[in-house]
Amino acid sequence: MKKFAILFIPIFLFGCTTAINTDEETSTETQDTTEVEETAEIPEVLALVDDVEVNIFKTDMLSMEAVINGHYRSSCETLYKTKVEYIFKDEAFKIKLTTQPTIQEEEEVCIEESVPFEIIEVLPTQGVIIGESYPLDVNGVITKFTIE
Repeated sequence: MKKFAILFIPIFLFGCTTAINTDEETSTETQDTTEVEETAEIPEVLALVDDVEVNIFKTDMLSMEAVINGHYRSSCETLYKTKVEYIFKDEAFKIKLTTQPTIQEEEEVCIEESVPFEIIEVLPTQGVIIGESYPLDVNGVITKFTIE
C-alpha cells in the first residue's frame, strides 16, 4: 500500500505542474490582425397600415385571422418582421409589423410611390371567450371584434 502511495504522489504532482504550465500557455493573448468590416444596420420602421379586418371561423375548433391592408412607402420596401400577441391582462390583441428597405442592385431604381400590400396573420385563440369583444391594434390602427 505504501509503495502505491509513493508512486501515486509523484504522478499526481507531475500532473498538477503540467496542468498549471498548460494553463499559463493558453492564457496568453494574441492580437487578431484581421479587420472586421463594419456594416451599418438597416433600420426597421413600422409598416403603414390602412385597415384591419378579423375573420372568425368556427369548425371543429375556433380559429381567427387578421387581414391587414397597408402600403409600402416605395417600391424598394418590404415586410421585415411580424409580432402577433394576445395580452391576457388587457384582453387585447396586438400585431406589430415592421418594414425595411430591400437591398438593391446598382441598376435598380426605387420608385417613391405607395405600393399596397395585404397580409393575413393567424390570431391565437387560447384564453379567448365566446361572446366577448376584443380590440386588435395593428401599428396603431385599432378595430374591435366579438367572438360569436
